[in-house]
Amino acid sequence: VVRLPRIESFAMTDEKSPDGFYGVLKGYDLETIAKTGWDGKAGVAATDLPHPVAGEGAKQTLRIAMPWPSPTPKAPLFVWLRGETEGRATRVTP
Repeated sequence: VVRLPRIESFAMTDEKSPDGFYGVLKGYDLETIAKTGWDGKAGVAATDLPHPVAGEGAKQTLRIAMPWPSPTPKAPLFVWLRGETEGRATRVTP
C-alpha cells in the first residue's frame, strides 16, 4: 500500500530560497513528498517537515523550495514520493 499526498492548494511566496523562491503546499500526507519541481526529471529536495494546520484535523502545510523562474506562468507542479526516480504531475483536489 502506497499512501499518496492529497494536495488542496499550492502557492508561491515572495521568500527567496537558494535557487529561487519558496512555495507552500496545503493538504494531507505531505510527509510522503521527497522532492518537488517544474518537470518530472529535475526536482529539489523537500527538506522541511510538514506542519499541522491548527483546528483542521490532519491537514498540513509544507514549505518547499522551487527553482525560479518557472518554465511557464501556470507550470504544473511535480512531486517525487520517497524512493521514486521520476516525478508525478499533480493536481489540486479540494
